[in-house]
Amino acid sequence: MQKRRSTLLIVGAALALVVILGAIFWSRVRLWLPHPNLITAWFRYLVIDLNIGRWGPVATLLLVAIIELVWALNLGRRSNTFDRQWTRLERMHSRETEVLNQEVALLKEERRALRGELELREDLIGEEK
Repeated sequence: MQKRRSTLLIVGAALALVVILGAIFWSRVRLWLPHPNLITAWFRYLVIDLNIGRWGPVATLLLVAIIELVWALNLGRRSNTFDRQWTRLERMHSRETEVLNQEVALLKEERRALRGELELREDLIGEEK
């Protein structure tokens, strides 16, 4: 975990450094590029024509949503919540089946008792006739 975190930090810092150095030394770097006007045209298209500045809040919200989703999935995977919830549900299911089995046994006993009473009444009715 610590290794992954440090790797991501180094990669992010390297990307930020490349962007910052590219912005600072753009006038010199532009001369080395094979088609500097093409890159400038793409940049102007993104910034001016598409008005990418107004996408800031939407892009920020989407980025935050993706980060939170990945974070939640990572926490859920690492904390074994699914396994704990599954074992809890299995315990609850076993308790419910035990209670239902007890209720079924009680109902069977009541049924036997009612059948016994019914037979006694039938015998009494038969004797009276």
